[in-house]
Amino acid sequence: MPATAEADSKPARIRRPWSTSGWLLLVTVLVFGFGLIASRPASPPDLGPPTGDILAAQNAVDALVRPGPVENVIAELPADFTAVSGITPGVLTARDGTVRAVHTDGGCSAPWGDDNTKWDYAIPCKAHDLGYDILRYAERKGHPLGQEARASLDDRLSADMHNACVINPMDSRGTCDVVASLYTAGLVLNSWHQRWGPPVGDPLGPMIVGVLVIGALLVFRLRGWVRTRRTTVTLPREPRPVAPVGRWALLGVAGVVLMLLGESAVALAHWAGAPERSLWPFTWLAQLCPLIFFAVGRINEAGWRSIRATGGRYPQYLADRASPLLRPALIFAVVALVVPLALEVLGIPTGTNATVMRIALHPLWLLGVFLLTVVLAPALLALYRRTRAVSVAGLLALTLASEVAAHWSGSAVPRYAETLFLALFVQQLAFAHADGVRLPRGVLVATAFTGAAGLGLAVAVRGEGPMLLGGPGAPAALSGPPWGVLLPGLVQLELTGLP
Repeated sequence: MPATAEADSKPARIRRPWSTSGWLLLVTVLVFGFGLIASRPASPPDLGPPTGDILAAQNAVDALVRPGPVENVIAELPADFTAVSGITPGVLTARDGTVRAVHTDGGCSAPWGDDNTKWDYAIPCKAHDLGYDILRYAERKGHPLGQEARASLDDRLSADMHNACVINPMDSRGTCDVVASLYTAGLVLNSWHQRWGPPVGDPLGPMIVGVLVIGALLVFRLRGWVRTRRTTVTLPREPRPVAPVGRWALLGVAGVVLMLLGESAVALAHWAGAPERSLWPFTWLAQLCPLIFFAVGRINEAGWRSIRATGGRYPQYLADRASPLLRPALIFAVVALVVPLALEVLGIPTGTNATVMRIALHPLWLLGVFLLTVVLAPALLALYRRTRAVSVAGLLALTLASEVAAHWSGSAVPRYAETLFLALFVQQLAFAHADGVRLPRGVLVATAFTGAAGLGLAVAVRGEGPMLLGGPGAPAALSGPPWGVLLPGLVQLELTGLP
């Protein structure tokens, strides 16, 4: 038989889609990694060299990591250590003959509780716990010790555990070293997560478990909805023509890309030493959240109308709208996971790392707001059809009321609600636009003038304009104060004639 015929007779390789287990594993890894990085606290501030009681605490840590035949830690502790920490140190002799100051009620922490293992890591763990008590003492006194203090305590415990495998191998030296390495890995991971600062009790475990459960349910639910759509034949009920969403998708994607480029440019200008006064006008032009929310509103309206036209229901709509967001969410999660780790390994300054992390996470925060608008779109669309302009005015009123509540309470929490109300207000404008509402030119000009005048008034009252990208304390999804995003948003929407 000719060679070509043999080649033609070989069965074609079938490309199989990922199973649910594969997608679940990928989501698990990404959510765990993202949650671990995103929940890291800010780096401890540099308060200068320690003095007084803080210097005594530093000396106690230095003595603790250099054990000898005579205990010399307790004499170095500050006089008020027990009163502040509630800990009364004890003294125990370790298997290697060194005499250690210890937290007598301490032990080797493991996910299942204290476990000193059969090789007896107990005394090194108790000494390590006392070291952490000293770190907490310094924090309570208002002057946390440097990162090297916690790192030295962790290194001491790791060396002690591996030394225990030599002194007390229990006929399983190799297993002991493996367990000591696993304990060390958990120790280093926890210290890294807390940026080698004062030890705190993290609610990280319950948070990650909760998010993983939600992620697992989302994966199974979405795959079930998509499979149902592919296998179930539904006869259309007088389908209506649906407006194409291509240009709105292009507007939304372009808006996100341009805004991230603008945010990166602002960060680079900051690093180059540019004065903030020269940057805030640029942020007004690069802050495109209102245009993005408008495009998302048009897409949500068209998507819901398309599903209803073919006899679909709300679950099918959610699967149809949420599925396209999963891939970019995974991409942005990988970026947010890898980039900060790479910068930290390269020794990039903490402030630079924090800025890069904020920019890398911005798309994920936006996707979170997008999902909320997707979930609420059918209900708000029905509300618009019943009340028309009243629903638009109501969401604008809720946005402004949230700003007033934030000023009155001094809390940042109302601004997160304001972010959502702002997105829903702009989405409601998109519903009106899809309904054929077009405002007269005079109203467009007046609205644009109101937004511009509001920005001018803010400059006059504050003496400077608001930073609408990378502003301190701003909601992460907007990267700027919501009231500041609303004002140029009015100008953008009216000048483009979208409403």
